[in-house]
Amino acid sequence: TFATTGTQTAVGSSKNTYSLTWGGTAKKSNYTINETIGTLTVTESAAEITVTTTGGTFTYDGKAHGATVTVSALPAGYKLETASSNATATDVTNTAVPATCDKLVIRNGAGDDVTSKLNVRKVDGNIEVTPATLTVSTPSAAKPYDNTALTAAGSISGFVNDETATFATTGTQTAVGSSDN
Repeated sequence: TFATTGTQTAVGSSKNTYSLTWGGTAKKSNYTINETIGTLTVTESAAEITVTTTGGTFTYDGKAHGATVTVSALPAGYKLETASSNATATDVTNTAVPATCDKLVIRNGAGDDVTSKLNVRKVDGNIEVTPATLTVSTPSAAKPYDNTALTAAGSISGFVNDETATFATTGTQTAVGSSDN
């Protein structure tokens, strides 16, 4: 009775052993055994794993905007522990802020961090913050000439996150005619 008994589950290598029991019609004394013992090898998966970091375009709101990281399906037996990006932008950006996956940990079935041994393809993104709209309104006004300055108060709206600024209308018209307020 012959059976191969070698086995390898974890990443690594071992000899492919066998058992031979002389209990049938064959006699052990009639044979010389010529062994060719192979090696069983288990490697990390070669399947491509895609890590996508997504930023976005945000209108300024006074808050920090970050990126999200998604990881494609992992091969059987692997577990995603961490996938994150430290990219962030709060104020208006002159150039896009690169959004990359800064921390990635994938473990195999034995619990080992095998991230660097896998076929990982990273798709990076960007974060952009565009200006918020600030609306300034200065009304028109008119009056007959009386040698005193004509002024008209205005308004401003659109500040976000409880931000403020000093605002004053500076238009004035004393002589007969018109000018921007």
